[in-house]
Amino acid sequence: PAVVMNEAGVHYQIGFLPGTLAYAMAADQPLALRRRTPGRQESGEAVLRHALITHPLMMARRLRAEIAAYQGKPHLALEQLRLLERDGYPADELDAISRLVREQVADDLPAETTADAPMAGAGLVLSRPSLGLAVRQEQANRDFLDRRLTAQAGVNLAERLRLDGEFRSGRLEQEADSNRWFTVRQTRVSESRTLSEVIDNGAITRVERITRRETTTEVETNLVDRMRFRSDYTYWGARLTGRLGGGSWLEGHLGAWSVSGDPGSDTLWAWGATHRWKPVPALSLLTRYARDRVDSARRSLHRDAFSLQVLWTPVDRWTLDILGAFQAVSDTNTLLEARVQSLWLLGERQNLEAGFRAELVTADDASIYYWSPYWNERVYGLGRVSRAYPRFYMDTELRLGFSREKARPETIEAWRALRMRGEQGGWHPGERPGSDWEPVVGLNGALLRRVGRATEIGLTGACSFFSDYSDYQVGGTVTIHF
Repeated sequence: PAVVMNEAGVHYQIGFLPGTLAYAMAADQPLALRRRTPGRQESGEAVLRHALITHPLMMARRLRAEIAAYQGKPHLALEQLRLLERDGYPADELDAISRLVREQVADDLPAETTADAPMAGAGLVLSRPSLGLAVRQEQANRDFLDRRLTAQAGVNLAERLRLDGEFRSGRLEQEADSNRWFTVRQTRVSESRTLSEVIDNGAITRVERITRRETTTEVETNLVDRMRFRSDYTYWGARLTGRLGGGSWLEGHLGAWSVSGDPGSDTLWAWGATHRWKPVPALSLLTRYARDRVDSARRSLHRDAFSLQVLWTPVDRWTLDILGAFQAVSDTNTLLEARVQSLWLLGERQNLEAGFRAELVTADDASIYYWSPYWNERVYGLGRVSRAYPRFYMDTELRLGFSREKARPETIEAWRALRMRGEQGGWHPGERPGSDWEPVVGLNGALLRRVGRATEIGLTGACSFFSDYSDYQVGGTVTIHF
């Protein structure tokens, strides 16, 4: 007992008050402790079982495992389960705790109890319906402004099967610059005047001669036009999500876009699937395929997108997020996106995280219809603080870093040719296309508040400030759970 008390005193700063369990910490007064007397008919196995279940060290380990699972710390939770098993914790109790902890760590649904489990052959059991409304406005990539209103409804068809429906209506506004270079003839006029006197037979005659010269040369100039486009759209869709156990799930969606405005009237079908697999509690693999509409107010296009995302927690204080995505657009263009993010937990009590994020987006061909950078890189240092309470959640992220966008080789060659002609003609061809590393500042925030027993209100916002422009996104949601 002395060894057990000493070990508990080393690992835990808060002890257990003496009570009917008759256990205490090393600093307690033995004469003040109450005792538990086993019954006459109680077997030794039952006495040992009661002692192991109610021992403060075992109770502390069990509580620590459960709290770690809810905090998203799989390594600490699994370590506590290993210690309970090593010290002989009752197998049936350990199985129950282990199942609860592993399901929470895997972000899975809890095992169905006898009262909650649907009867065999009962078919679909509707439960947990919800209704939601969301608004959002986003200014992205300097030229796009998107406003939308979304209505959602969902219901569980079974304990591990959910159906959601969505209606979305919005307007996309797009601006574009057209920079045209062409040759014009410039005429310069110069005049010279001479005054002379002529003496003829003693008479003085004044003669004035005016010479006018006109010189015509060819020079380069440009004309910049700012064009505005608008597209109205609606979307109807449904999403079916099934949980497969062990933290894995499969989701499929089907919908249709109806587009009108400057791109003309068109209907585009959208479908796709997302699968998450958790081979181990600390690792998640998400694979996605989606056919969807391209954000463009000038032309109706669709894209096929494939992505793979890896979420890994090597240790409880370190999370790693890796994303790779490939898009094939219906105009034969392709885009590639890569992202790496790493966060370390610096303050556990304050829930303060810091790390970095690196992003890369590149497109094969330039397009005037949608954002298609040749080589866009962004590197950030991240700082994140989050708070979670029973009825309130808050998350704030600060980004400080650098960004650059390389111009395409053909654009650079065209600019160099203009510069050479400008040096010969005495005019400026404009700044070099693209940009070098420039500072970037960004801020994200999210608030979620539960009102009453069934209503949730959420607010989100994000902004980024670049050297010559800024973008932002604001939104709000209201969800009612029945």
